[in-house]
Amino acid sequence: MKDEWARTDFLEHRDRKIQLKRSHKYYYQVQGQMGVSGYLHTYFCVWTLKGELFTEIIQFDAALWNDVISKLIVFFKSYLQRVMLRLRPIECCLVCEKVCLEPDEFDDEEENSINCESCGKWYHWICVGYDGRETTFVCESCKILAIDD
Repeated sequence: MKDEWARTDFLEHRDRKIQLKRSHKYYYQVQGQMGVSGYLHTYFCVWTLKGELFTEIIQFDAALWNDVISKLIVFFKSYLQRVMLRLRPIECCLVCEKVCLEPDEFDDEEENSINCESCGKWYHWICVGYDGRETTFVCESCKILAIDD
Protein backbone atom coordinates (compact mmCIF):
# COMPACT_ATOMS: atom_id res chain seq x y z
CA MET A 1 0.00 0.00 0.00
CA LYS A 2 2.93 2.33 0.63
CA ASP A 3 3.57 2.71 -3.12
CA GLU A 4 -0.11 2.88 -4.05
CA TRP A 5 -0.97 5.84 -1.78
CA ALA A 6 1.29 8.15 -3.77
CA ARG A 7 -0.90 7.61 -6.84
CA THR A 8 -3.96 9.11 -5.17
CA ASP A 9 -4.84 12.75 -4.56
CA PHE A 10 -6.67 11.97 -1.31
CA LEU A 11 -4.04 10.16 0.76
CA GLU A 12 -0.88 11.62 2.28
CA HIS A 13 2.08 10.45 4.32
CA ARG A 14 2.14 12.22 7.69
CA ASP A 15 3.82 11.31 10.98
CA ARG A 16 5.22 8.13 9.42
CA LYS A 17 1.80 6.81 8.44
CA ILE A 18 -0.61 7.09 5.54
CA GLN A 19 -3.83 9.01 6.16
CA LEU A 20 -6.71 10.69 4.39
CA LYS A 21 -5.76 14.30 3.56
CA ARG A 22 -7.57 16.61 5.95
CA SER A 23 -7.94 19.18 3.17
CA HIS A 24 -9.53 16.76 0.67
CA LYS A 25 -13.24 16.75 -0.15
CA TYR A 26 -13.47 13.08 0.98
CA TYR A 27 -12.50 14.18 4.49
CA TYR A 28 -15.26 16.80 4.47
CA GLN A 29 -17.70 14.21 3.12
CA VAL A 30 -16.79 11.75 5.90
CA GLN A 31 -17.12 14.50 8.54
CA GLY A 32 -20.47 15.55 7.09
CA GLN A 33 -21.80 12.01 7.14
CA MET A 34 -20.74 11.62 10.76
CA GLY A 35 -22.26 14.99 11.65
CA VAL A 36 -25.61 14.07 10.11
CA SER A 37 -25.68 10.55 11.54
CA GLY A 38 -24.27 11.36 14.98
CA TYR A 39 -21.31 8.96 14.81
CA LEU A 40 -18.13 9.89 16.71
CA HIS A 41 -15.83 7.87 14.47
CA THR A 42 -15.92 5.92 11.23
CA TYR A 43 -13.67 3.86 8.99
CA PHE A 44 -12.22 5.20 5.75
CA CYS A 45 -11.22 2.28 3.52
CA VAL A 46 -9.32 2.14 0.24
CA TRP A 47 -9.01 -1.03 -1.80
CA THR A 48 -6.10 -1.12 -4.26
CA LEU A 49 -5.87 -2.92 -7.58
CA LYS A 50 -3.18 -5.09 -5.97
CA GLY A 51 -5.78 -6.41 -3.53
CA GLU A 52 -4.52 -4.43 -0.56
CA LEU A 53 -6.82 -2.75 1.91
CA PHE A 54 -6.03 0.51 3.67
CA THR A 55 -8.22 1.43 6.66
CA GLU A 56 -8.08 4.54 8.81
CA ILE A 57 -10.28 5.35 11.77
CA ILE A 58 -11.50 8.94 11.34
CA GLN A 59 -12.61 10.76 14.49
CA PHE A 60 -15.47 13.25 14.33
CA ASP A 61 -14.18 16.85 14.25
CA ALA A 62 -16.82 18.91 16.09
CA ALA A 63 -15.09 22.24 15.38
CA LEU A 64 -15.02 21.53 11.63
CA TRP A 65 -18.65 20.35 11.71
CA ASN A 66 -19.78 23.53 13.52
CA ASP A 67 -18.05 25.65 10.87
CA VAL A 68 -19.50 23.62 7.98
CA ILE A 69 -23.04 23.31 9.37
CA SER A 70 -23.35 27.07 9.91
CA LYS A 71 -22.41 27.64 6.24
CA LEU A 72 -24.83 24.93 5.11
CA ILE A 73 -27.67 26.48 7.09
CA VAL A 74 -27.06 29.91 5.55
CA PHE A 75 -26.85 28.37 2.07
CA PHE A 76 -30.04 26.38 2.60
CA LYS A 77 -32.02 29.30 4.01
CA SER A 78 -30.74 31.92 1.60
CA TYR A 79 -30.92 29.88 -1.58
CA LEU A 80 -32.04 26.25 -1.63
CA GLN A 81 -35.31 26.46 0.27
CA ARG A 82 -36.43 29.45 -1.77
CA VAL A 83 -35.64 27.71 -5.05
CA MET A 84 -37.34 24.49 -3.91
CA LEU A 85 -40.47 26.42 -2.91
CA ARG A 86 -40.27 28.39 -6.17
CA LEU A 87 -40.07 31.64 -4.23
CA ARG A 88 -36.79 32.47 -5.92
CA PRO A 89 -35.78 31.79 -9.51
CA ILE A 90 -32.79 29.68 -10.44
CA GLU A 91 -29.79 32.00 -10.33
CA CYS A 92 -27.53 32.77 -13.26
CA CYS A 93 -23.99 34.14 -13.16
CA LEU A 94 -24.09 37.80 -14.14
CA VAL A 95 -20.77 37.49 -15.97
CA CYS A 96 -21.20 34.40 -18.19
CA GLU A 97 -25.02 34.19 -17.90
CA LYS A 98 -24.90 30.41 -17.27
CA VAL A 99 -26.89 28.80 -14.46
CA CYS A 100 -25.12 28.67 -11.09
CA LEU A 101 -25.15 25.67 -8.77
CA GLU A 102 -25.56 23.00 -11.44
CA PRO A 103 -24.78 19.38 -10.41
CA ASP A 104 -21.44 19.35 -12.26
CA GLU A 105 -20.21 22.17 -10.01
CA PHE A 106 -20.36 19.91 -6.98
CA ASP A 107 -17.96 17.40 -8.57
CA ASP A 108 -15.47 19.98 -9.87
CA GLU A 109 -13.24 21.78 -7.36
CA GLU A 110 -12.57 24.50 -9.96
CA GLU A 111 -16.26 25.25 -10.63
CA ASN A 112 -18.20 26.77 -7.78
CA SER A 113 -20.62 29.62 -7.23
CA ILE A 114 -20.89 32.38 -4.65
CA ASN A 115 -23.38 35.11 -3.94
CA CYS A 116 -22.56 38.73 -3.18
CA GLU A 117 -23.21 39.55 0.46
CA SER A 118 -24.40 43.01 -0.50
CA CYS A 119 -26.78 42.51 -3.43
CA GLY A 120 -27.37 38.74 -3.29
CA LYS A 121 -26.51 38.15 -6.97
CA TRP A 122 -24.74 34.90 -7.89
CA TYR A 123 -21.46 34.41 -9.75
CA HIS A 124 -19.20 31.54 -10.75
CA TRP A 125 -15.92 31.69 -8.82
CA ILE A 126 -13.89 31.63 -12.03
CA CYS A 127 -15.92 34.47 -13.57
CA VAL A 128 -15.08 36.86 -10.71
CA GLY A 129 -11.63 35.54 -9.79
CA TYR A 130 -12.75 34.30 -6.36
CA ASP A 131 -10.36 31.72 -4.89
CA GLY A 132 -12.42 30.54 -1.91
CA ARG A 133 -9.97 31.79 0.73
CA GLU A 134 -12.03 34.76 1.93
CA THR A 135 -15.13 34.02 3.97
CA THR A 136 -17.10 36.90 2.45
CA PHE A 137 -17.62 38.07 -1.12
CA VAL A 138 -18.79 41.44 -2.44
CA CYS A 139 -19.11 41.87 -6.22
CA GLU A 140 -17.36 44.67 -8.11
CA SER A 141 -20.63 46.56 -8.69
CA CYS A 142 -21.33 46.73 -4.97
CA LYS A 143 -17.72 47.70 -4.23
CA ILE A 144 -18.04 50.61 -6.66
CA LEU A 145 -21.36 51.68 -5.11
CA ALA A 146 -19.77 51.59 -1.66
CA ILE A 147 -16.92 53.82 -2.86
CA ASP A 148 -19.38 56.31 -4.40
CA ASP A 149 -21.37 56.60 -1.15
